[in-house]
Amino acid sequence: QTLLPAASLLQLNGVRDACCKFLLSQLDPSNCLGIRGFADTHSCSDLLKSAHKYVLQHFVEVSKTEEFMLLPLKQVLDLISSDSLNVPSEEEVYRAVLSWVKHDVDSRRQHVPRLMKCVRLPLLSRDFLMSNVDTELLVRHHSECKDLLIEALKYHLMPEQRGVLSNSRTRPRRCEGASTVLFAVGGGSLFAIHGDCEAYDTRTDRWHMVASMSTRRARVGVAAIGNKLYAVGGYDGTSDLATVESYDPVTNSWQPEVSMGTRRSCLGVAALHGLLYAAGGYDGASCLN
Repeated sequence: QTLLPAASLLQLNGVRDACCKFLLSQLDPSNCLGIRGFADTHSCSDLLKSAHKYVLQHFVEVSKTEEFMLLPLKQVLDLISSDSLNVPSEEEVYRAVLSWVKHDVDSRRQHVPRLMKCVRLPLLSRDFLMSNVDTELLVRHHSECKDLLIEALKYHLMPEQRGVLSNSRTRPRRCEGASTVLFAVGGGSLFAIHGDCEAYDTRTDRWHMVASMSTRRARVGVAAIGNKLYAVGGYDGTSDLATVESYDPVTNSWQPEVSMGTRRSCLGVAALHGLLYAAGGYDGASCLN
């Protein structure tokens, strides 16, 4: 970091490029913000771009470092506003914001409303909203935050209104560099119905087993909303099913969801604007429309 400014001043591009390459190889959650700032100061555009991408990709680890705690408000807002922020769930963003505020609470508490507008509260679970957000004094102190909490709860309690309620806070983040995962869920043959599931990671080019469903399902409908995968209906070897369960890759577990009003196997399932649609299928007696 001492050599690079001198190389830039003297226009020693070879030395400058070597310095940038070395700093790039040293990127770590504990220093990436500092290297990003250094690259910005000295107009090292490629290093700046790579360091910024590293920060977004490793945000969970970066948010626990001293460098993050010392960031100015604008840089924190820029990070947590990014669609490319790589987080397993929005809980990590919420926790990072609170940690940053509490690091210097007297001077930073005034910024809580601006920060919370960038946290995608509707993507948090209803339980988390009630047990962690609604009970947080820093949030309760500001009327603007209460409005954001009400908006998030409406998103959960009135699913039929999600199309109207959709905005930047209801949009799942799309991180750059994250792998796409293909799931094979349930299924069966003439002799057995399966509840087990496999996942194919496009980045590692490998299949691996994940948690099995609580119910064996063949002819099941599957769709994803946000970070969850939903298995809808199907056939368990005895009867067609109305039950639904969801898979959370963060906890590697399936949880029961509200059942459909009709038993359906061989159905079509799709997700749109945060709603899950089940169309057609077979109820054990007739085909459905």
